[in-house]
Amino acid sequence: MAAGAKSLGILFFPAALPAYMIAPNLSRVPRGPNGTMWGISMLRLTPPTITTFLISVVLAAVAVAGQYVDQISNLVPVNMFWLAVIAYVVLFVGNIVRGI
Repeated sequence: MAAGAKSLGILFFPAALPAYMIAPNLSRVPRGPNGTMWGISMLRLTPPTITTFLISVVLAAVAVAGQYVDQISNLVPVNMFWLAVIAYVVLFVGNIVRGI
């Protein structure tokens, strides 16, 4: 093994990687007008409201519980996988759209 390298199983990690290879500092990237980076506008995320978050959590919990409990899966007319996808779409929309 080379000097200054740490072993983690089969992989070898150099002890001193340049900082830009570990975590690039995006604050030094030249930005255009309105916070764009390389001409691409940055995605502006907002926190979802408590109601949106709780709806998403309840849908995800029903999807997980319905996977293992037959009585729940019989009550819900949607496949549990799609119910989980719907839960995360609700959370995604809550993060993208302000005030939802």
